[in-house]
Amino acid sequence: MVMTLVASVGYWQMGSVPRLQQFGGLTWNIIAPSVMALIATHGTPLILALVSMILVLALLWVAIHHPYGPRWKPIPIWLTGVALLITSAFTGHREINHEPWFLAARLFRTDLDASTLLSESAQHVEARFFKEYHKKLSETEKAPRYPDIYNLLRGSNVIWVVMESMRAKDVPLYGGTADMPHTIEASKHMLLLRNLYSQDPRSTKAYAQMDMGRFSLLSWDSYSNNIPWMFPDEGLASHLTRMGYSTATLVNGDGSYDNHQFFQEQHGYQKVLYRQALNPGSSGADDLKLLEKAKQEIAGLDKPFYMMVWPIQTHHPYGREHWSGHGKKTRADHQEPQKFVQSDYTRYLTSLQEADDWFGRLLAMLKSDGLLDQTTIIVTGDHGEAFREHESGNVFHGNGVYEESVHIPGFIYNTKINGLHEDNRYLRLLDIPASILHIASEDRYILNDGRSIFKNYKNTIPIYLFNSWVGAIGIIDEERKFWRRTYFPDQVFSASMESIQKDPAKERQHTTVEQNTDLQDLLGKWEAAMMTRSARLLNQNSGKTPPLHDIIRVYCDDGNGFREEHKSLTSFNGLSGEVVININNDCQALRLAPIRSTIIPKSAQLKFSIDNLEIIENNTPKKLEDTNNVFKNDIEIFNDDDFFITGESPYLDYKIDAVNHHIESISFKIEYAWEYTKSN
Repeated sequence: MVMTLVASVGYWQMGSVPRLQQFGGLTWNIIAPSVMALIATHGTPLILALVSMILVLALLWVAIHHPYGPRWKPIPIWLTGVALLITSAFTGHREINHEPWFLAARLFRTDLDASTLLSESAQHVEARFFKEYHKKLSETEKAPRYPDIYNLLRGSNVIWVVMESMRAKDVPLYGGTADMPHTIEASKHMLLLRNLYSQDPRSTKAYAQMDMGRFSLLSWDSYSNNIPWMFPDEGLASHLTRMGYSTATLVNGDGSYDNHQFFQEQHGYQKVLYRQALNPGSSGADDLKLLEKAKQEIAGLDKPFYMMVWPIQTHHPYGREHWSGHGKKTRADHQEPQKFVQSDYTRYLTSLQEADDWFGRLLAMLKSDGLLDQTTIIVTGDHGEAFREHESGNVFHGNGVYEESVHIPGFIYNTKINGLHEDNRYLRLLDIPASILHIASEDRYILNDGRSIFKNYKNTIPIYLFNSWVGAIGIIDEERKFWRRTYFPDQVFSASMESIQKDPAKERQHTTVEQNTDLQDLLGKWEAAMMTRSARLLNQNSGKTPPLHDIIRVYCDDGNGFREEHKSLTSFNGLSGEVVININNDCQALRLAPIRSTIIPKSAQLKFSIDNLEIIENNTPKKLEDTNNVFKNDIEIFNDDDFFITGESPYLDYKIDAVNHHIESISFKIEYAWEYTKSN
């Protein structure tokens, strides 16, 4: 009820439903600062709305339990409740600025206004910007950068280690205090990227930057979750495969989260392994098992090879003990939030030490296998992490584009590099794929929106930043940083990078758009072009029949109802296919949920049919007939085998028997079809 209240009043106050970060997998300790920040800003209307809701509910209770009482008595209370509700809607209301530079993405589902952003003039703006951008991106100087280092790396194996949620400021190479002796030792053979930035502090957004060298969408939506099938030939792994490299990716994250596994499968990786495959028989995610699997996979790869390896232990709530499933989960101290954040930060520093130990083990493994001298290892973060620096709501991946969230560590290690070399240019995570491609071929130094670090260029490209969690956008150019909140015109900040490095509080140095017209002009052009690009890509399948990239789930009822712990699932890609889901539970009924995250436009209907529905019980197949279907939700039956999905939580329940049967698996053929009710 509280979350509904916050969302409802947030809409009244800000003109958009506030996304208080994703709830799945997060704890109240992470979400609370965002909620509290909203309450602090809009406390009066929230309290008034809460009081009015209590009054309305109380009167409903009275009306139900005392239906024959005097009808005139509740009227003043009803009127008071309505008055309070109306007052809460307008108390402290903030007007939304509709100037072009404040037309940022709304952070809720499909959040871009296609009718405006896909106008002919908007698309001309996009085309003009990117024509100029790519021209400046590719203009090189004659003299190469780091020619000696580049020649040593040419044609080598490449391992890209992605350190989850690792920010630069805690790493010793950047002046941090984390205990990371293996990283320090590796600096004897290293090219250090002093100023490396991630565009958006969300792992989902990092995939586009890392696998395609593309700006991530200027929206809550992402390539992996919303359009994972797009640009399959543009992936870094796709290019390397065509050039004769073996490619693999091992990620200790959940393969079903935001379609990450499917996205990488679509973009050229010959082998894709996620948490479920790396930790068989366990619900945990052990990074030492990840390392063991990497050793096995490398042994079976033809050379040269490219491998992305993504450990998880530096992600909240931090530490190998927690993620491997061996640690005890403790309840955070809600009464002392600062104490909690301090203990959180202590665990985070410990996880950095564990990540460093993991890195040392990786080097030792490659050395023992005789591969260390032939392999280039690139280490970066995917984004940073925040621990209430600058403001109380700045936690987890951050609620702005503060340095803690977007400035990430990055270095290139090879035993053939002699000494520590530093690159002080401002570089982007999306430049790393082009650099890897350049290592594979000296003729390939541009990949989509990124460019290799091994070239000197005539033009400096600004660092563009966006936080899709909360709506913040910014730019770093000419040693100056300028950023703003997309919802609130008065929250504009600017400072020199030198002053921020000396005093991080300068990130909150208030300014105005008028005082930063040069940076605002650069940022506004990128923002306008990116919003149109994002809307165009997200809408270009409109009116067609895009394939599904989703999860099909089956729940087992053992007499105690359908529960999450008795859930089995499989990914489904396409519009038709055979599905087999392992269950291995005692069940007397099964619930089949045909989609989880597919968004159905208002102008469309999604129909599906199920054939050959069969369960395996004690190695014996048994068909589930139509008569077994006893209940449905958000589904309209078209005929015996065809169904229309009518809501967000569709499922079909099938009764097996009044007693439990040990069900090993369920199999069926499913076919989806899009039908449009009106022209798009």
